[in-house]
Amino acid sequence: PFRGSVSARRVDPAQRVTAGETAFELDSDEGGLRVEVQMPETLIDRVRPGDAVEVRFASVGAASEEGAAFPAVVAEVGTRAGAGNAFPVRADLRYAPASVRPGMTASATFTLPRGEAALGEDGALVVPLGAVLPETRDRFAVFVFDPASSTVGKRGVETGGVGDDSVAILGGLEPGEIIATAGVSFLRDGQPVTLLGDELVRDAP
Repeated sequence: PFRGSVSARRVDPAQRVTAGETAFELDSDEGGLRVEVQMPETLIDRVRPGDAVEVRFASVGAASEEGAAFPAVVAEVGTRAGAGNAFPVRADLRYAPASVRPGMTASATFTLPRGEAALGEDGALVVPLGAVLPETRDRFAVFVFDPASSTVGKRGVETGGVGDDSVAILGGLEPGEIIATAGVSFLRDGQPVTLLGDELVRDAP
């Protein structure tokens, strides 16, 4: 029902096949390209189907404008994390240059919802992205170190703007407080920890 080309052959001549077995894989010449990226667990709750995405291809530049962005829309958001606790997100391209083929490298830019303050705005504390743990929808938490008991306590925070590797905290955290910045998904409220220099390390149970 569409024009295209055979990208892979899964059977040999004269081979007997069963119903439902894949014989050939076809790539359409009429569009329909999809980009898949891995979204960190700290951001996946802010991605929704229908969100706009800008896609760039490493191979596009010589034949067209350098760094040209092509519009896409989020079609699927993964519900289970894969390697590195990242979730798959798939976006369908509205159109792409003829030089782009399936399997090529692409980068995607998402516009995520922001809070009332942008990253680095006065009154906002900037912390590493890995320090923020997603809870229920639009709710996030951090683990704060209590020097009196040498434990960490889970505390809800209000987040704002998001940078490449950082996020603005608008409320729930005070300047000078020590928070865990790595492995937060493995911590629990009230867990004993050892503070070594500037790093927070879990004690063995």
